Amino acid sequence: MGALGKAYRSGIRITHGDAEAYRLGIGDLHPMGSPTLDLALCDVLDDFTAAVDAEVMARAFPGLRVAAGVWPDGSNMVLVRTETGGGFGFGFDPTAAEQDLRVAIADGMQNGFIDALRTAVPICPGHPHPLRPQLRDVARWECPRDRNFWSCPIGSYAR
Repeated sequence: MGALGKAYRSGIRITHGDAEAYRLGIGDLHPMGSPTLDLALCDVLDDFTAAVDAEVMARAFPGLRVAAGVWPDGSNMVLVRTETGGGFGFGFDPTAAEQDLRVAIADGMQNGFIDALRTAVPICPGHPHPLRPQLRDVARWECPRDRNFWSCPIGSYAR
């Protein structure tokens, strides 16, 4: 899957170009494009957009854009920004195995979205708490109380 400049099922654009990064106010980030990273970001973002009402998401994150890259100090970051300058970021290890990377991306996104929305997301069906990203056979969302109660692979929350 070539991710450069494409909008995904979620409608959220993953940024790779330097010009777009500067427009987002993250000009010191040197964007990186990786099919594994892009697919992980896409699947996690799809799960969050499926879990959150579209109007709530649009109000909380207007013009949402995501960039992944390397800072001048060598640290790797995912940055989530809105057209109004808000957002959040978190570090990741680009050398992690694919499924470990998916769990790390899900965990970082979940922390940022929960802080911004002040609600459990993605919600555990039938419970008031959020699901927890875990690595089992694959990266999964699962109930933190009982993994046998409810779980699904990351990227398939809405299916």
